[in-house]
Amino acid sequence: QNLESRHQIISKENGRIGYLFASKALVQLVTNFLIGKMTTLIGYRLPFTIGSIFLLFSSLIYTLSSRYIWLLLARSVHGIGSSCVCVSGIGMIASNYGDDEERSKIMSHTMGGVAIGILIGYSMGGFLYYLAQSKLLPFALISFVLLIFTMWQLLLYSREASSLHPFGMESRSEKGPSTLEFLQNRNVLIVVGSIWIATSSVGILE
Repeated sequence: QNLESRHQIISKENGRIGYLFASKALVQLVTNFLIGKMTTLIGYRLPFTIGSIFLLFSSLIYTLSSRYIWLLLARSVHGIGSSCVCVSGIGMIASNYGDDEERSKIMSHTMGGVAIGILIGYSMGGFLYYLAQSKLLPFALISFVLLIFTMWQLLLYSREASSLHPFGMESRSEKGPSTLEFLQNRNVLIVVGSIWIATSSVGILE
């Protein structure tokens, strides 16, 4: 009887949980275009640092609140931070490694780092939650790491500010292809479709 009642409660919450998961992807989808435009104007460094700050705020909200509306806000802020970090990070790597072969190797290492982070994150998050019987410990630890990482970025960029653009990156005067031009490229469509299928399966599993 107890298991049946718990199953009914969980079933009623599926919609709310789905909205919670989807909020990050929806916000990130919209923000990706804006961050792409921003990096064209001011470079990659400032958006990357802003993304780290958004991720820090998101982790702090997760740590301090358990209400659904705040968790939804944290998830949405997480989407903004992820967009800033992903778009700026990948763009920074692509701009620093012009050779195709070298860039391919660096990109593979980067994606490998993402996979390792996901693997460690799930395992460590579950272990710390089990250890503390609360979400406070894992999110507090992530918040601390993000705080150190963000402060390190700000310190590093402030030392280079004298030789860089006022926003923390050399200005980029060249204009890249538009979104419509990208979507007219068959190879781009194949890559987008492949990524869409891969990430959709992850979302369905979650």
